[in-house]
Amino acid sequence: MRRAMVGVDDLIEEAKVRTVWWALCVFAISYFLTHTSKSMWTNVPMSILILAFLRYLSFKVEFHWRGQPVQKQTYLSQLSKRQLSANDHRLSTVAPVSRWRRKVGSPSVEAAFESFIENILRDFVVDLWYSSITPDREAPELIRGLILHALGEISGRVKEMNLVDLLTRDMADLIGHHLDIFRKNQSQIGVDVMGTLSSEERDERLKQHLIVSQELHPAFRYGSNDIKLNEAYSGFDAQASQQIEKPTRAYSDSSNMSSLNTFEDPAGIPPEWTPTNVSVHLLNLVDKVFQLKRRGWIRKQVLWISKQILQLVMEDAIDEWILRQINWLRRDEVIVQGIRWIQDTLWPNGVFFTRLDGYQGNAGPSQFDKHPSGSANQAIGNRKDSAGSFEQQLEASRNASEVKKLLLGGTPSTLVSIIGYKQYQRSARDIYYFLQSNVCVKQLAYAMIEQVLVSLFPELRQLIEDIHEKGRKEQASFTYQL
Repeated sequence: MRRAMVGVDDLIEEAKVRTVWWALCVFAISYFLTHTSKSMWTNVPMSILILAFLRYLSFKVEFHWRGQPVQKQTYLSQLSKRQLSANDHRLSTVAPVSRWRRKVGSPSVEAAFESFIENILRDFVVDLWYSSITPDREAPELIRGLILHALGEISGRVKEMNLVDLLTRDMADLIGHHLDIFRKNQSQIGVDVMGTLSSEERDERLKQHLIVSQELHPAFRYGSNDIKLNEAYSGFDAQASQQIEKPTRAYSDSSNMSSLNTFEDPAGIPPEWTPTNVSVHLLNLVDKVFQLKRRGWIRKQVLWISKQILQLVMEDAIDEWILRQINWLRRDEVIVQGIRWIQDTLWPNGVFFTRLDGYQGNAGPSQFDKHPSGSANQAIGNRKDSAGSFEQQLEASRNASEVKKLLLGGTPSTLVSIIGYKQYQRSARDIYYFLQSNVCVKQLAYAMIEQVLVSLFPELRQLIEDIHEKGRKEQASFTYQL
């Protein structure tokens, strides 16, 4: 009887508590409803209905949660989830192929890349500073993996790049455009004046006109920095000319000429890589080089007829030959020979080309030795440097004269008769001055590098355009200050 009374008392207390809670909740909801309606006879019943609906939803959710049985995971079920499949690569005994190797897809090219990167790491990381800090090889291996990964990404993009349009259309347009810029500036300076100037004075005049016309490449600086840079690297040709000559002959004779007889039609090439009328862009470049459109009416008709006959008779053969030559550049052995040629050029006999014999051993005494013998050795070294620079200038002038003879006197007479002797002489002189100008050659080289970068990485196009826009603004401000 006592337990029943206790239960009734508890029930009464629970009823009081719930009544108070309901009253408070109804009052709170009614208070919020007063913002929409001032009548308490409407707000109180609505509050009770809202509270009852919320309580009903809470009961439903509570019963739903209670109705879901909890499945206990056994030890065997956990093991079955962690069990590896039979095709998992971690169970294979064969080493997985790295990502960069899959993108390169050629063992010979991979070996050439690894050999080239080994020389870079040895000369610029391990022997230069890393070996004096620690004998550990972990950091060089990480750098090697990073470079190989970057080369793999570049290789994948090179395989997807349309070399036909790049070499026949884009590069031809760049050459014609820069030759037109040179001729425009040459006409402003004066053709006769250009012949009386030295190469340095000619470059300085061309640079000034390029700045005024806002056509100078942003890589140039408006001071003597580029001249000092040219002087610092001008000795490269004399130091490495002999090392370059042998690999170049081997590359051109043994690989190029021998492979001309072993061309095969490339398989699996997209149709857009084998377009028609490939030679049209090259013929347009010939028009720009020799300024054929500015000739007289009779000469124009003769040239037009010659061009049409050439296209009708030899167009397919010329296009096929050009496509074979370009697709030949994609062959693995050609890529390997190109990498080896660059490696042999930069590291003749396994030594980097700028490393002088005995430089490290004589660097200390030449700077800190106060004895007269040190000054005598320094004087001898200065005389050797001056003699070397004189030999370099003599070699450069000899090469320039050979190029001039080749352009002016080594051309077939048939071509000269079709174009016209005077017109050919003017065009050959323009080409000679263009090739002798460091500014023009650098402008063309920078433009070609940018074109290759844009073809490989289209996402860099906006960045390059912004750099050129900034360069034009700087040139405009520089011209205004002048």
